[in-house]
Amino acid sequence: MNPTYYGLESVEEDAVNAFLSRMVEDTLWAVQDSGCLLLNEEDGNVEPTTYGRIASYYYLSHLTMRHFAGEVVAGMSVPDVLRVLCDAHEFAELPVRHNEDVLNAELAKLLPLPVKHSTLDNPHTKCFLLLQAHLTRAPLPIADYRTDTKSVMDQCVRVLQAMIDVAADAGLLDTTLQMVHVGQMLRQGLWFDDSTLACVPHFVDHPDDPIGRLAAATPPIRCLPELMAAAAAGGGRLQTLLGGIFSRKQQQEMQEMLQRLPAVDVSLSVMDAQGTAVGPGTTLAADAEYALKLTLSTRCVGAC
Repeated sequence: MNPTYYGLESVEEDAVNAFLSRMVEDTLWAVQDSGCLLLNEEDGNVEPTTYGRIASYYYLSHLTMRHFAGEVVAGMSVPDVLRVLCDAHEFAELPVRHNEDVLNAELAKLLPLPVKHSTLDNPHTKCFLLLQAHLTRAPLPIADYRTDTKSVMDQCVRVLQAMIDVAADAGLLDTTLQMVHVGQMLRQGLWFDDSTLACVPHFVDHPDDPIGRLAAATPPIRCLPELMAAAAAGGGRLQTLLGGIFSRKQQQEMQEMLQRLPAVDVSLSVMDAQGTAVGPGTTLAADAEYALKLTLSTRCVGAC
C-alpha cells in the first residue's frame, strides 16, 4: 500500500522481484558477515555455522553473535561478562524515558560497578544498572524500573546461555565458568562474593545483622549448608541465636525454606582404562588415560 516507505521505486512485477532478490541477498551477506552462515556464490548453497545454530536455537539477532565474536575472549571476569551481556542487541530497545538519565546517575551511585556518565541515556547502560541493582538488591527509583528489570531478566537468561555456548565452543574454560557464575548470580539475586546465607528470607538488610551473628557463633555458621545442618540437628541452637531478632512467623518461613532445599553429596574417583578405581595415594602414569568419575546424590535435610 505504501511501496516508497520500503524503498520500492515501482510496483511493476520485475521491479518487485528485483527488490526482493536484492533484499534477500543483502540479508544473507549481513548474516554471513556476522559469522552465522556460509554463502556459496557459485551454487547458491547456504550452510549455517555454529554461531548460526546458536542464534537460531536461542532466537537471537545475528548482530548479537557478531558482538560475541569480538568480545567473548579468554580471561573474562564477572564484570566483563556482565558488560558484554548487557551490550547484546536484544537490549537495544530497552526504553530510556525522559529524564531517566538523571535517575540512572542516581542509581549508579548505589552500585559497585561504574558506568560512563556520557552513556547514562543509553539502553545498554540502563540494562547494566538494572542487573547490578537486581544483584545488589538496591532500591529502584520508580515503578517503571521494576517493569524494565523484569523485561531484562526475561531476556538475559537465554542471551547468557548463548554466550556460554560461544565460549565453550571456543574452548575458553575460564570464561565459561565465569559465565556460569553470572547465571547463578542472576537466578539468586546475589553477587558471587555475597554470603549464601543472603538467600534465606529476612536475612538481608536486617538491622541486627543475622549473617554476622551466625558467623560469630561458636562453632560459626558461615554458609547455607552449615545453616541447613544446624536446622536439621535441632536442639534449639538456631532458636537461641536468632529467636530474639525474628518473629515466630519469620522463623517458621525460614525453617520451611531450609527444609525444601536438597543437600548435595559429592564423591569422585579416578578410573583407569579398565574401569577400575585407582586407590588413594596411587601415582598416576604420565602416558596413561584415566577417567574422572563424579557422583552427585541429593538428600533432604528436612521434611520433603
